[in-house]
Amino acid sequence: MTAIKGIDISHRQGNPDFKRVKAAGIRYAILKATEGVDYTDPCFKANIGAAQAAGLPVGAYHFLRSTPIDRQCRDFLAAIKPYKPICLAIDVENPSAGSTEISGLGKAEITDRIVTIYKAIRAAGYTCPVYVYSSKSWFGTYIDTARCKAAGLRIWLAWYTNATPANTDRFALCDMWQYASDGQISGISGHVDLNVSYRDFEAQQTSVQIDTTMDVTIPRGGYYTFKTVSNQ
Repeated sequence: MTAIKGIDISHRQGNPDFKRVKAAGIRYAILKATEGVDYTDPCFKANIGAAQAAGLPVGAYHFLRSTPIDRQCRDFLAAIKPYKPICLAIDVENPSAGSTEISGLGKAEITDRIVTIYKAIRAAGYTCPVYVYSSKSWFGTYIDTARCKAAGLRIWLAWYTNATPANTDRFALCDMWQYASDGQISGISGHVDLNVSYRDFEAQQTSVQIDTTMDVTIPRGGYYTFKTVSNQ
């Protein structure tokens, strides 16, 4: 299985040299855009512009919080509107060690929030892949993974062990695997999250089949018009 190398970053990585990042073999970067309500990552705008200028494909993610979900959707969509991300993602975890802000919502409510953001993304016209990101322990425990998949979301799994993409294939478990949080990449100071994607970031395709078979008698000089409507 082909594994496409990528990174995800936030303001914690500052302003990377994306030309060096790309030259190091990184094929995509997913940038933190927003968190909760009324917060946009302070490096998002500069970094997404710099990454795109360097020819590095970029995606964006939102960090889920317990604040009103409609406002979270609004803020995320506003932040990404000027760009054409290759993918979007929803980061689902507690905001800090010892916090139960998200886990305390319960599996049903957490999954409702994930699906709500997903539907808002699609309603806004984005056709790129959308991921739900979390740890191995959260998928199944706090996230209804089957429901997320059924809705159309891809799975972005954070699972850190001694395993690496060089010796381990996680394709059966996820669409993208974050295998390290302490990676080092040329062009980035300090540690960075390392990922591999098992699927290309192609836009979702919708197939529509229309059967207009019927007998129509058209008088000489007349014409025939038909109209099709799809909500896809």
